[in-house]
Amino acid sequence: MNNSLDCHFTQTGEGPALFLIHGIGAAEDAWRFIVPKLTKYFTVITYDLRGHGKSPVTNNNFTLNDLIDVTLQKLKSFNKPFFLLIEGSQIDWAEHDNDPEYLLSEMLEFDAAVESSYNFAEENKNTLVVVTADHETGGASIVDGNLEESITKTEYSSENHTAEMVPVYSFGYNSSYFTGVYDNTEIFDKLRTIIEK
Repeated sequence: MNNSLDCHFTQTGEGPALFLIHGIGAAEDAWRFIVPKLTKYFTVITYDLRGHGKSPVTNNNFTLNDLIDVTLQKLKSFNKPFFLLIEGSQIDWAEHDNDPEYLLSEMLEFDAAVESSYNFAEENKNTLVVVTADHETGGASIVDGNLEESITKTEYSSENHTAEMVPVYSFGYNSSYFTGVYDNTEIFDKLRTIIEK
């Protein structure tokens, strides 16, 4: 893979690096109201995803994993602590559509993204990786299938978000904070405690 994503970006402020990545269909100026408040505490990097805002459309097929690898290289080059939030947003879309094939393709891409993060944490021992979801969608259940042939039959209970509990996985520096059952808002408190240590 070519490690150049050729994206328009801005960088302001001082302190630990904070990347702000907009959603699909938006642009980096979506952060214009919050950036001035964050630059007191962080080096804030905002950028337009390819084909958005001022970034060109590319003929290359970049994956979430490619974006993470390039972003981690850039953040590490600052030689400062950083916080990076990554979302595999189309997992939710697939579940709203009750589409197991779409879900599988997105889960495989997200799995590769988690692997990249895990490998970075293995090489950089002061790194914490936390993997979770803000909610469950669709209420998917595997009701039948054949594991030897990699065939499953999936049924859904909803096309919306559900109240089903979501797991929290953690690896690396102070990962022991993320055990037990707790409200997802406690993740913020746990991360803040670790950062302030």
